[in-house]
Amino acid sequence: MACNNQQTIFWEGLTFGSASQIFTDSALTSVASDGFYSFGGTVRQMLNGNLLAPQSCAPCNIPCGNPKNNTITGGGLGRGTYQFNIDVGTNTGAVIIKMNPQVNPSRLIWSYDGITSSEYSSSTWGYAQGIIGQYDSPVINGGSVTCDGNTVSNNNGSNSQIFSGFSFSFDFSTQSFVSPILPVQVNLGPYNPSDVNLVPGIPNEYTMVIPKPNATPSIVSITIETICDSSNWIVGTNCPQPLLSSPLGVTRCALYTTTVYSASSFMDSGYSSLIEINDFVFTDVNGVNPLAAGVYYVFTSGIDQIMTVSSDGVVTNLVACTP
Repeated sequence: MACNNQQTIFWEGLTFGSASQIFTDSALTSVASDGFYSFGGTVRQMLNGNLLAPQSCAPCNIPCGNPKNNTITGGGLGRGTYQFNIDVGTNTGAVIIKMNPQVNPSRLIWSYDGITSSEYSSSTWGYAQGIIGQYDSPVINGGSVTCDGNTVSNNNGSNSQIFSGFSFSFDFSTQSFVSPILPVQVNLGPYNPSDVNLVPGIPNEYTMVIPKPNATPSIVSITIETICDSSNWIVGTNCPQPLLSSPLGVTRCALYTTTVYSASSFMDSGYSSLIEINDFVFTDVNGVNPLAAGVYYVFTSGIDQIMTVSSDGVVTNLVACTP
C-alpha cells in the first residue's frame, strides 16, 4: 500500500481497478493476504480472501501539530534515508520544525514549494547546516564520528566518501518506519565540510523555519539521512503561524519605525515575541526574507538592546543599549 511498505502484486483482469482478485505470484495461485492495497491512486481491500470494490486513496500525509506532542521518531533500522510528508494545511505563516538528532549524526532536508534546505539553529550551538550530532573524543579533524565504517568530520566532511544505505518509508498502521520488502539502495554524500556541523556535547533540539506565504501547496516533504545504523532522531512540525514581531530602531536606543520577526530556538513552539541569541530573524511574518547581516537596535525583553545578526540570519549577540 502507498501509505505503508511496498510489495509486488499480480491481479486477474485488465486493470487493478477492475481486477477480480489479486495474488502474490505471477502464476496467480497464491491469493494475497487480507489488508489494503493501492495502485495508481486507487485503493482496494482484501477481506476474508475477497477483493472489495475500488475506492479513492486518501493522501498519506502526517498532519502538522505541536512540535512537542506530535512527533515522528525514526532511525535504528540502518543507515540510509527516512522519508515522510507533512500536511501543513492552508494557513500562511512560518512552519517551525524541531529536530533532535540525539547523539549519532543525522541530516534533515525539507522541500516545499520548490525550495529545499537543511539549515538549523540551536539554542546552545547556534547556526548549523547538514549533518548534526555529537562528535567523538579525542577531537580529530575538528570533531569527527566514525560508525559502521563511515567517517565524517567538521574539517573534512566525508572526505569524498559516498556511503551506501537503504530507503525506509513511514508505515501508517504502526506509526513507524519499515524496511521495503525489496530493499532500495541509496547513496549518501559525499558531504562537504560546510555540510557537517558536529558538536562536543549532547546536541538536543535544533530549530528549522519553512516560509509559507501562500495557502498552497500544503505538503512539506521531509528526508532524513543517517550514516550510522544505530542513529535515532525525533522530529516535530508545527502548523504555520505568523512570526511575532519586535520593534526595530533606526537610531541608537531611540526611534523605532519598523519591526523584525523572530523564530525562537528556545521556545518549544518556535514562536515568541522575545528575541534571544541564536534565534532566526526575518523582515516578514512568513519567514521568507532573513534580516541582513549587521548591527541593529531592537526593543526586546523589555529593554533597548543592540542586536548583531550573522549572514545566516541568526542573532549572534545581544547587549543592553545605552544612549
